[in-house]
Amino acid sequence: MTTDSDTSNVHRLVILHGRERAREMVDKPMTKHTQVDDWYWAAPSDEPAGDRFIIENGQAALWPRVRREIHRNEQCHWAPIHRLNKGAQLEDILDMMFTVVPIYRVNLNRFVFEAAKIPVFAKFLRNARSELCNYVSNNCFPDHQVSKPKPYSNVTMRKLGGIVSRTLGCDEDWFI
Repeated sequence: MTTDSDTSNVHRLVILHGRERAREMVDKPMTKHTQVDDWYWAAPSDEPAGDRFIIENGQAALWPRVRREIHRNEQCHWAPIHRLNKGAQLEDILDMMFTVVPIYRVNLNRFVFEAAKIPVFAKFLRNARSELCNYVSNNCFPDHQVSKPKPYSNVTMRKLGGIVSRTLGCDEDWFI
């Protein structure tokens, strides 16, 4: 049987390992054209995530945001989005939507905004049959809802459209 202190020690080891790997990645030269497909998510470990949920490409980008937005001492739950040597796939994002979002009580709008930075999800949103606003104005997990989603708004739709545009490098107004 594991105790809370055993669990926190294991968690700390994972975090320290992540910081070491992040330092290794910082030492590697990155160019403007380097395309890393090494996506990670992080959420608070001690309370519902709400809007304190992040997705970043590479641990070098993840840990500064964890310290800034989740916990200054890097106490959090985190995991890779991708599996093994494959980059993030749509099924990985769907898996997160049905596991990470309800378990960590992530605000759905925040999840969609963060996931839209992943190219495969941005392409999905760009080519979706539904209007863009439907992905950020509805909550499919009302039982796990931390905060009510904002009703349809142009501001929210434009925010998501902007993230998709930057991710894919396409026109800013493709969704209008």
